[in-house]
Amino acid sequence: MGGTIRQSIEHVEKFLAVRGNPEQVNCAVIVSWSVNEAFSTQRTLLPGAPKGLKELIDILGNLLSKFRQAAFIVGGSSELWGIRDEIDADEFDALLHQCRMAFDRFGIIVDSGLSVWETAHLRGGWSLV
Repeated sequence: MGGTIRQSIEHVEKFLAVRGNPEQVNCAVIVSWSVNEAFSTQRTLLPGAPKGLKELIDILGNLLSKFRQAAFIVGGSSELWGIRDEIDADEFDALLHQCRMAFDRFGIIVDSGLSVWETAHLRGGWSLV
């Protein structure tokens, strides 16, 4: 999964609607999210954390914590996504760290995914090919 955190929530909710009790699902649920909400349509970093982000993290964290195994990839870094402005880069990396720590509080395995992203071919510098 990818996209926005809202889309990730929708995907997990649809999965649960079809599969039922998440404790009976014998698989790991892995969600990848690159904090897309932090960027404008012109691919520039928006000021401040996206509105409602904490609440959305709480919703998704609660959903994923119902599974026996869940992992969350809060993807990348400012360097990977080509954020050149030093202040924006520091702000984005701090936001990624806050998001990773928030999911960690739910007991969910959290990773940056950098080992995969750094070796992947990114179309236009953003999309995994």
